[in-house]
Amino acid sequence: MRGVYVIINTVSWRYYIGSSIDIRKRWRAHRTDMNTRRHNNPHLVHAWHRYGRSAFAFLVVEIVPDADDLLAAEQKWLDAARDIGAALYNVAITAGAPARGVKLSEAHRRAIGAAHRGMKRSAEARRNISESRKGSTLTEEHKAKIAEKMRTRVFTQAHREALSRAGKGRRPNSAGKPISEETRERMRLGAAKRNASPEYRAKLSEANKRRVQSPETRAKISAARREMEARKREQREGSQ
Repeated sequence: MRGVYVIINTVSWRYYIGSSIDIRKRWRAHRTDMNTRRHNNPHLVHAWHRYGRSAFAFLVVEIVPDADDLLAAEQKWLDAARDIGAALYNVAITAGAPARGVKLSEAHRRAIGAAHRGMKRSAEARRNISESRKGSTLTEEHKAKIAEKMRTRVFTQAHREALSRAGKGRRPNSAGKPISEETRERMRLGAAKRNASPEYRAKLSEANKRRVQSPETRAKISAARREMEARKREQREGSQ
């Protein structure tokens, strides 16, 4: 069942308005995250533990047949609640964007990062997150912003070393999965486009200048080159 729901604090009469493509699973995810204090709304978590589970009611206020209309329906209820002066736990003014319009201090950002660092979610919590994200899509503008941020991102040496340690021995997500010809072609075209860029070549050249290879690495590269040359000679001799 998809639609808009309200979590009601029956003691303070304060409300949290949300929407989901699967309301039952979303309510279960809310309870799990609030019980473990991992919910992204600290005001709601505080009230949940202060007043107790029995003080809260869950109410479905609108069934939405089309998933594409969910956020518009949620926005309608958020606007209506604010128009009548209802007390809300929601901190954002835009449906579907919990952090939009909310400015966090640098100390607050660091505290959030520290709280999430090393956190391990239960299998149920991961399933609930996965279900809640199904059907959601990013706009082209959002994708472009993410791509631009990743292109201009600068990693510290400590961060690079941490990523290297974390990746050692890890099995790639694509390991064992068949790759379609269409995907292969997209990968080939993407690599060709990157390699043809003068900017990319300049960056690669600069990175190689700074790279210091160990004697073991140099020996492996030399052996690989000798093997490649031997194969080429065999191919030439076989074609004659």
